[in-house]
Amino acid sequence: MKCRLCFKGEAIENSHIISKFYFKPLKEDEGKFFLLRAGKKSKYVLQDGPKERMLCQDCEQKIGRWEFYWRQVIFSRPEDGDFGFRIQEGREGILITGLDYKKIKLLQLSLLWRAHESKLDIFQEVDLGNHAERIRGMILSENPGQRTQYGCYLSGVLEEKGKMLVNAIVPPIRGRLDGHVCYRAFIGGLFWFWVVSSHSDRLRYAERLIGPEGQLEIPFRLVKDIPFFGDLGNTFRNAGLI
Repeated sequence: MKCRLCFKGEAIENSHIISKFYFKPLKEDEGKFFLLRAGKKSKYVLQDGPKERMLCQDCEQKIGRWEFYWRQVIFSRPEDGDFGFRIQEGREGILITGLDYKKIKLLQLSLLWRAHESKLDIFQEVDLGNHAERIRGMILSENPGQRTQYGCYLSGVLEEKGKMLVNAIVPPIRGRLDGHVCYRAFIGGLFWFWVVSSHSDRLRYAERLIGPEGQLEIPFRLVKDIPFFGDLGNTFRNAGLI
């Protein structure tokens, strides 16, 4: 068995498709968390994040470095130290400056690519087609590409004003935006929106995508105001999460 990223290596790791650190804040007292699927009335109750034998140790560590950096960005507290970025109030949420564009963009790409590569049922909607090989090449060569090349919008999701919705994860779901194929997911209290297209250079609100200047804008919206969650409303209610 070979690594699906570098096509080398024989000691293949049991890789997390969605990074393990997203799940720690979600666990109940008994150590379980919920993973929901769109269109399903039931919830998956798991002890750990979904895993699959996929990457060799070197590739696992490569992606792990980007995950560690992103974890600092979204979960660090002021008392944890200075990591080189700054968070300030934005137009509709927060504005983060001083970020490492390469690490953030490759982290975003690697999450979507792993979902595509996964054989697990919960990721069955992710099919990147010819884009999969291009994205694999970007990840392998550590080339983040241009801002709008497979860009990913992020939005903070509020259960109610001042309260983040953090106790569920929804794997990527396929959709469309202005003629582009897109994938939408809810992970770590954030709505992720990847645009997978060969003609994405004129995306709306492109300034909200992470760019080479290291700036990322994350607006915050109430869950009831995000169309994506309209189809998931009954799922969340049936799971007892809202």
